[in-house]
Amino acid sequence: MNEFLPVSIVMPAYNAAATIGAAIESVLAQTMPHWELIVVDDGSMDETAAIVQRYAQQDGRIHLWQQANAGGSAARNKGIGQARHEWLLFLDADDWLLPAHLEKMTAALRQDASLDAVHCGWHRVAPDGSWDQPHFAPDAPDLFPLFAERCVFQPNACVVRGALVTAVSGFDASLASCQDWDFWQRIARAGARFGAVREVLALYRTRPGSVSLKGVRLLRVGLRVINQAHRPDPTFADSPYPQGMPSTQAAGARIRYACWPFGLMLGSGEDPRPFLALLGDDSYPDLDPEHVAAFLFEAALLPHGMGTDGWDLLWPKIDGLVKAFLSALAKQVQAPDLVQPALRHLERLILEHSPRERPCTVGRTWAMAVEVSEPIVLVSPPRRTAVCRYEVLLEGAYLGAVALTKNATTECVVKEIAQAFAWPILGRYFAYHLFPKLEKAEGDASVSLWRGSLLLGTVPPAEPDAFWTHAWNEVGWQLFLQEVWRRSTWPSAYFYDQAMVERGELPTREIESNVTLALAEPTPDLLVNGAEAAITLTVAGEPVATVTLPTETGRIPAQRLRAALTQAADFDLCRAVVQHALLERPLTDPTSLLNRLCAGANSKGARP
Repeated sequence: MNEFLPVSIVMPAYNAAATIGAAIESVLAQTMPHWELIVVDDGSMDETAAIVQRYAQQDGRIHLWQQANAGGSAARNKGIGQARHEWLLFLDADDWLLPAHLEKMTAALRQDASLDAVHCGWHRVAPDGSWDQPHFAPDAPDLFPLFAERCVFQPNACVVRGALVTAVSGFDASLASCQDWDFWQRIARAGARFGAVREVLALYRTRPGSVSLKGVRLLRVGLRVINQAHRPDPTFADSPYPQGMPSTQAAGARIRYACWPFGLMLGSGEDPRPFLALLGDDSYPDLDPEHVAAFLFEAALLPHGMGTDGWDLLWPKIDGLVKAFLSALAKQVQAPDLVQPALRHLERLILEHSPRERPCTVGRTWAMAVEVSEPIVLVSPPRRTAVCRYEVLLEGAYLGAVALTKNATTECVVKEIAQAFAWPILGRYFAYHLFPKLEKAEGDASVSLWRGSLLLGTVPPAEPDAFWTHAWNEVGWQLFLQEVWRRSTWPSAYFYDQAMVERGELPTREIESNVTLALAEPTPDLLVNGAEAAITLTVAGEPVATVTLPTETGRIPAQRLRAALTQAADFDLCRAVVQHALLERPLTDPTSLLNRLCAGANSKGARP
């Protein structure tokens, strides 16, 4: 295979004098130089052609073609016809490529010769120059099922084989919108095999007033594009999808898609309810409220070219219309349980991206910041609150949020925070009180931690995404078990070995058949009057795990008991300790975990 794959970049342009220079400059900045740029001036009445001509005079890879105004699809088809290279990229005159775009996209094509197209991630760029969050299409070789419902990437985020473009007859110039979606849908239906580069390499400009933001037009044409994907088409008789997607899926696809143009209408202050009739008799009782909220949240901002924090300005203007629309949508598609969950999801999204000082309210969702390095003190939410969103901070760093009803007690909030964020909270406590001891003993904390992880070869139990350093994630679980079981020199494996014989004198406890053991107490050998015993481990009086063990000559050794409880409790043990030992006093307090548990239990009048 060649060391490089040259690419023909097709750029339609109409009255693009204000932006086309930046678009061309982004091509000139490519780290892969084997390209040609075909600019088709579609009857511009400004300086577009003159600007392109100046670039063409300076670089022979740039070519200008001119035609009477016929629309963007016709201009792209003209460029396709002039392309000299096997691979094509479509770049609009107001968008950009990041410098490594062609290099990384063609590298993926060279690596897998079976690919017909490769796509990358992209950002939308607002009129003020800000970028939104990165967008990525799914990494799947067959994208037709997705294109049957929506357009999954922007034009400049994909390099495609030219022969396949010709085989599907290019772009449909008869469409008033959704031309890109229709084109990629037909490419995918023809059997194209897609690859993915999981990097953002393309930038897509959003402009208030753009044709792509006309909600009613997008709704009408988009429904047509979905319909064509769900019916037979002799053009694709030899493809994997001659019959299209199952017709039974069409109604759901139409309704899910319609939430996007409805969101554009809402953002423009236009009432979408009269256009619900375009859905006809489609019903979808299982319409996902979170999907509806996500589409409305993203789409409604685009007519104003605002970033996600723009909802602080937009919501007071359209909240009544949003509620009325959701009620009408639920009735239209026969989804009776849609309205309130969709509103709560939308309010959550708005609050997640709002820079307003906490506490604050959107609709009936109230947000409060909770700093967990200090004892948690809550304030009462407003009377009409339905959901309380507690945004968890660890010394000012945002960890995430938990959502509860307004009647949730402080104890319930603390428990939910421990359930979700025990690992980073424990890590910060150890950073204050345990890591310095290791550093003093070994001379370097990282050396000590890494030595432990390499010798033991252990990892923590299944747990949410890592927060702390890699060394902490490797040996943190071992350190935790050493602390709570009072065995500061044991490797992790010992805490799971029921057959290991523990040396030294241990406390004993006589029981009948059931017993409750507190973590803060030394683990005893159990003398059992029966064939087996059920043992419940508690933290601050709350059960964490229960195991039933057979006796051996009337005895259950402490180590067998410890190992069985460690296995049964797993990460719930960490959550319980963080809840009762770390979230009730400052993390900087040097009191040990077990002493914290004893103090907390005594203050509540419970056994530790």
